[in-house]
Amino acid sequence: MQRLLFIILMLYATAVQAQQIGTKWMTAPTPTDSACQWFRHTFIADKSPRRASVCIASNSRFVLYVNGRNVSTALYMPNRKANENQPIAITFDVTRFLRPDSNTVSVLACPAISHNCSTTKRKTNNNTNAFISPAIAVNFFGTTIDNHLFSYSSPEGWLCHPASTYITQDGELMDGRANAQLLAYGDIMLAQWQPARTLEGDFFTVNSLTNNYKNNAIIDFKLSYESLFGYHTHSYNILEDNTVRTHKILRPRYFDLNGRTVTYDFSPGFFGFVRVTLRGCKRGEHIRIGNLEYVCSGEMDEQAFCRFTHQYARQIIISGDRWFKPEQIQEVEAICL
Repeated sequence: MQRLLFIILMLYATAVQAQQIGTKWMTAPTPTDSACQWFRHTFIADKSPRRASVCIASNSRFVLYVNGRNVSTALYMPNRKANENQPIAITFDVTRFLRPDSNTVSVLACPAISHNCSTTKRKTNNNTNAFISPAIAVNFFGTTIDNHLFSYSSPEGWLCHPASTYITQDGELMDGRANAQLLAYGDIMLAQWQPARTLEGDFFTVNSLTNNYKNNAIIDFKLSYESLFGYHTHSYNILEDNTVRTHKILRPRYFDLNGRTVTYDFSPGFFGFVRVTLRGCKRGEHIRIGNLEYVCSGEMDEQAFCRFTHQYARQIIISGDRWFKPEQIQEVEAICL
């Protein structure tokens, strides 16, 4: 009898430990379906960290920053299609970005797209896309300078703010007037930020955020946070590189000018996006660059490009509102993925 009681207590202790180590998923408090979202938290260190890693799981594409610096040379992670919404976890060694006193972890996450979804449909040119607000789970862990372990996985203290980038039916809308570096690390107006909303339940249910179809049947995927982070958060393996990177940069072969509309030709074509350097634009000026609508910051030089979407293209058409002048275009590059 005592042996049986001991086994029950051990199983209970293991379950409690798993519950404590497991993390919780979070999303925007008031989701705007098509808006990318900033998530940010500053960790105040009792003792300086010697080394640290960030494990992040997400149902969408994201960019991870530590103290305002992109932890990867990739454009975004993970490398998957926009309508692939099953959560993926990636671990990063962020030791080289650490500060001794406080460390700010920020995530820019874009909404996922669910094609032919039966709810929250948006119809444009007979296409139906539902934009799903991003959900993430973050674990910041490592060792202190005196070799003590630390781990933070709770969404408590995380703040959320809509980004200036929106996913549209055709591509993206990017407002260059917002300072992304400031949102990632700099001083912020706390009144404009809200606490991130915790997704309730012991399991992250993909079907709670989107509908997954196979032969017209809804598939309910369930993924526990323990299965992502494991029971021992300090013992981990760096996962394979699951990122989107630049493979080649092309210059246009020629361009045609028709009034205030410029067409750039990249024959025979490319897969990726276009990056345009602008100069002398008016603040708030709107410029259309292929599948990107860009709102100018009015700074001396600024670059417009799609952050999370890409396409197959041969010709890129650039036009704008009444303030737009073709001579504002300084450079046009095709970023091949």
